[in-house]
This record gives sequence, C-alpha cells and structure tokens, in this order.
Amino acid sequence: LDALMEVLRVCDGKPVRLKLVPDFYSVVGGMARTEHMYGLPLIEVLPEPMPAWEESTKRLLDIVVSLLVLVVALPLWILIGVALRVASTGPAIYRQERVGRDGKVFTMYKFRTMLKDAEATTGPVWAVEDDPRYTPFGRWLRRTRLDEVPQFWNVLKGQMSLVGPRPERPEHIVRLERHIPRYNDRHAVKPGITGWAQVNGWRGDTDLGERVKCDIEYIENANIVWDLVIMAKTFFSRKNAY
Repeated sequence: LDALMEVLRVCDGKPVRLKLVPDFYSVVGGMARTEHMYGLPLIEVLPEPMPAWEESTKRLLDIVVSLLVLVVALPLWILIGVALRVASTGPAIYRQERVGRDGKVFTMYKFRTMLKDAEATTGPVWAVEDDPRYTPFGRWLRRTRLDEVPQFWNVLKGQMSLVGPRPERPEHIVRLERHIPRYNDRHAVKPGITGWAQVNGWRGDTDLGERVKCDIEYIENANIVWDLVIMAKTFFSRKNAY
C-alpha cells in the first residue's frame, strides 16, 4: 500500500495515465472510470476531464472571446497602460511566473496594480484586500478586475482558458501541495481567468481549502455548458468577477 501511495504521489499533477485493478480503488477516490483490458477490469485514475469535441469547442470559445476583448476595446487598454506609466514608476504590464496545465510554468500578464518592486523586501507573498502596496490607480484596477485583462493574451496563446482554476505561483505550490490534499489535481486542466471557486466567492485572501474543493469539483464535472454558466455568473457579478 505504501508503494502504491508513493506512485500516486509522484504521478499527481503529471500528464500520466494510471490504471489500477479495482482492489486498490479504495485508496484513491476522485476522478476515475472503469474499463476492461483482455478481460481484466481496470480503473483509470484522473482521466481526461472533457471529451475531445468539448475540448475543441472550449478552445474555439477561448480564441473568439479573447480576440473580441483584446481587439474591440484596444483603445481602452492603451489608455490604461499610459495612465499606469504616468501615475506611478514602473512598467504598465506586470509579468509573473505561474503554474499551468500538467505543472508547466508560464509567464502570466496583468496590468500592474502595485508599487514597483513591491516584493523586494518580503519575497513572494499573497496580496490582501487593503494591501498598502497598491497604487491608487492600481487599487481601482484591482477593484474593477480590469487588471486581469492582459491574461486574455495568455488565453489566446493557449496557456490559460477563460474558465478553470486560478493559476498559482511556483513558490506557493511547493508548500500548498504538502498541506492541501489533492492540490495538484488542479493541474489536470488549463488555469482560467475565472472559475467555479471565484464565482462562489473563494478568491483572493480566502480559505484555500475551500477554493481547492471548488476547483476539483469543477474538474471532475467539467463540460462546456458549465463553462458558459460560470462565465455568465462572472459577467453579472461584480463581486466575484474573475
């Protein structure tokens, strides 16, 4: 049993297909489906969350919506970029490493909301609601969620999706995967700009355990209709947007 649990730990969050005979299923739980191979029943742990046609539809939706957001409102994004450069020292676009699908690290983009070199003395830390590092204009961007707009470029590149678990920083994941059960299951899908956890109020400085539960619930039941519902909830709820 210990050897099996070690295999599960090593495979957690990796692009690996793992099949077990049913006698061992009691130790894994979560996403699984049963199939047969040469008469032997096998349980596949962590299968692909969506069938191929839904994955293709989801990707097409990502591309269309991202192009619309980035192109149609381009003058506004340029205006925000200029305002950021005038209002405070530092670049308009903030770049940060995040962990995506299959544990791959990518560069995520946001409009800068904090002072330049905000983590110079603290190292990687989570932002809080009344974080003193926010600039006045950055605080407004954060409140309206307009700081997230550059992430549509990540979606267009295929690194993120419109809907999925929020991507976390590698420095935080090292600790979180040790203390939150099934944390790395979140890497079975692309991270998203919005998600099931966000529309349920679990975003920012909130309970990480509850956020992960929502993320796993989404992954285990992912389908294109649910994505549309989450996007609608995001659009009509300013409080939980993005």
